[in-house]
Amino acid sequence: MEQNKTVDEKSWFKLYNAAIAFKELQPWKWMYDSDIFGVKDQLTGEIGFCCVMGNLGEVFALAVYPRKAGLKSYLRLASCKEAPEDSDIPLEQDCLMASFEDKEYLAKGDKEIIKKLGLEFKGKNAWPFFQRYRPARKPWFLNPAEVEFLTIALEQAHIVCQRFKTDRKLLRAERQNTYFIRVPKITEKGIVWRDQWETIANPLGEETHFHIHLDEDRLNKIKGKTPRGESVWEVDLFYSPGAIMDKTPPYFPRMFLCCEQSSGYVLGSQVFSPENYHEAFANYLLNLVEAVEFLPSVVWVSKDEVYRLLYPILSGLGVKIGKTDNLAAAKEARKGWLTFLNRGKVGRNEPCPCGSGKKFKKCCGT
Repeated sequence: MEQNKTVDEKSWFKLYNAAIAFKELQPWKWMYDSDIFGVKDQLTGEIGFCCVMGNLGEVFALAVYPRKAGLKSYLRLASCKEAPEDSDIPLEQDCLMASFEDKEYLAKGDKEIIKKLGLEFKGKNAWPFFQRYRPARKPWFLNPAEVEFLTIALEQAHIVCQRFKTDRKLLRAERQNTYFIRVPKITEKGIVWRDQWETIANPLGEETHFHIHLDEDRLNKIKGKTPRGESVWEVDLFYSPGAIMDKTPPYFPRMFLCCEQSSGYVLGSQVFSPENYHEAFANYLLNLVEAVEFLPSVVWVSKDEVYRLLYPILSGLGVKIGKTDNLAAAKEARKGWLTFLNRGKVGRNEPCPCGSGKKFKKCCGT
């Protein structure tokens, strides 16, 4: 991955200096990733919600989650600590990240910028590394606006973290969903930063409703001519760990998997683009029913999203749908598929691409 060549050296220098000062402060010694605060972008007025990572001694970083969408991804990721191992939530992270890594993790472009700036870093977790995380996308380089805002966020985070060290009540809100925000004000003497509390209404957002065009004639035809069996199906939808490289940034496709519960037999699998996949998903399910030439007695799913996608289709076919946390057949099929896809490509001690947070050798590589 090469860094953005449209960012000038002066901007890079400011960002690296802000990151160096932040690391020297080592705020993770007294802060947790639950100590959230915000920094308002002076150009757009949008808030970046900041999270200090490193208290567990594993990842040392400042993550900045932009806007309400970013905050939502943080809150979902925070809840992921109790989520199933096969959760897709880590791949839906939406943030700017300034982390501190070993030299081997840096891309060629990062090393070139550091050399050009005349900077030197030595040791473990000593090298600043900047990335943009987007849902369903590979981490990518920063654009000029992101470089500028991440610089400001690091500078303001340095101030907030110093204050929090001596005042543990600094970020304590009196009302739910209310956050401590650093806000810029332009004056004759320049930009002055002040404290402000802002309430974010319903930060997790409303439940997503999918508007899928259903061909009623096709549904009625399938329902009338297709016999109903005793088979129980399990359906899952998840991100493939193999990124598609034909777009910038590369994206992780969605993988559809349908298994017969008792036998574990894979009835169908299909890969979809993460954008506007809902119609294709619905059509593929109908194609699958037509191909196997029988209707299941019930379909089990584990994700709310899959339930909402399938409910109108299966209701139209007169098939029951239910939710469960244990899709044993689909989970086993997914594990086998991931192992086949990644064996030889992922190091045994590297994080498993399924998003479990475990090393590959203790997860899908077993």
